Amino acid sequence: MKRSFLAYCTATRLAVPVLLVLAAACAGRSMPAYEFQSYPALAEGSLTKEAIGSKGAFIETLSTNGATNIISAEGYVSGKGVSAVTADFLDYIYLFRDGGYVGRVSISHDEGYPQVHPFVKIVEGKNLFGLFLVADNIRLGGKRVAQLILVGKGGKVTTRALPLDGIIESNGGLYDPYVGGDSLASGIVFCARDGGGKAWDVVYHLTLEEAGLRAKPKPVNFAYGCSCFTDWLGGRDGREVFGMMVKRAEG
Repeated sequence: MKRSFLAYCTATRLAVPVLLVLAAACAGRSMPAYEFQSYPALAEGSLTKEAIGSKGAFIETLSTNGATNIISAEGYVSGKGVSAVTADFLDYIYLFRDGGYVGRVSISHDEGYPQVHPFVKIVEGKNLFGLFLVADNIRLGGKRVAQLILVGKGGKVTTRALPLDGIIESNGGLYDPYVGGDSLASGIVFCARDGGGKAWDVVYHLTLEEAGLRAKPKPVNFAYGCSCFTDWLGGRDGREVFGMMVKRAEG
């Protein structure tokens, strides 16, 4: 019997993923090596569970159909491995557990402004989990946003948008995002590079509150405890740092 992703999460007591699609003063300039983007020859609305198959098979399908900037973000929810797969212009993030497909969550955006160069971070909170998504091009309500897609107990899905226009203006652009941490309780750290490839002079501590996502600027050394941040500051692409960049299909 087929079960939806939400039903699966409810039955297994998994919290639902939050997508976050997102893009240091001592770092050099480094622009991300994005692949030139193109629309995949794929009708997402007609994809069945059988057509999607395993994570490796789906990545192969995306690649064969011309998808660019494919990522597979990895994380843990309630101690179980979860993967989130998406690519340029896709309207969904596809979720896999132990390599098997369990469902997908939709990405909110204005018509004509789908995601490009996606970056997703899997995060976990009390009785839920989510995907934090930062991507180029996405607009919602006419504004640039990152979004946290949350699924809670009983399968309730909510999306929290983080306005980016002010952050982008203050920091001179948003490319190659870095998102550190995997706990909504303690908050996550968000940083990126400006239009010339230099890391921002601040990081943002993101916390989930009743009113929505709150972004509080912090000095860069706030994120120094994580070696991943140091690697990113040194010039590595954020997708490479977190191992989400897909160069070829995995078995």
